[in-house]
Amino acid sequence: MHTNITAIIYAGAPGEQTGPFIVNVLYGEYNPSGRLPFSIADSEGDYGTTIVYASLGFSKINYTEKLLLDYHYMDSKAIISRFEFGFGLSYTMFAYSGLIIPTSGALTVIKFTVTNTGAFVGTKKPQLYLGYPPSAGEPSKVL
Repeated sequence: MHTNITAIIYAGAPGEQTGPFIVNVLYGEYNPSGRLPFSIADSEGDYGTTIVYASLGFSKINYTEKLLLDYHYMDSKAIISRFEFGFGLSYTMFAYSGLIIPTSGALTVIKFTVTNTGAFVGTKKPQLYLGYPPSAGEPSKVL
C-alpha cells in the first residue's frame, strides 16, 4: 500500500445510492460512523493466509490458520496494519466516562457513558475487546 494513503472509504455492498452517499460524506453533509469489518494491511503477507480474489467455482480451501484470522493473526505476529479492524473516522469527537465494571458471580456487566463533545452530529459504536491468557488457546484479544 502506498505511504500517501491516509484514509479510505469502504462502501460495503454498493447500491444505487452509494455514489451520492459518498459525496455527502466527502463534503461533510453526513458524518460517517461505520467501522471496518476487517483489517487492511500493508502487504498480502501480513494476513498469514492466502487471499481468494476470485470465488468462481468451488475451490478447496484448507483453514490451517484456525482462529488466527485478520487482526488475531496480526496481533500474534506483532504486525501493525495500515487500518485496523474496527477503524473508523468521524467529523466530531466523543468522550467516554463513568466506567463501571461490577461483577456478580459469573456475570459481568460493563457500563459507561459516551458523549458527543464535538461540533457535528454523529454516532459512536464503542468496541470492547476481551483479553485471554495464553493458556486459554484463544487469540490475545477478541471483540
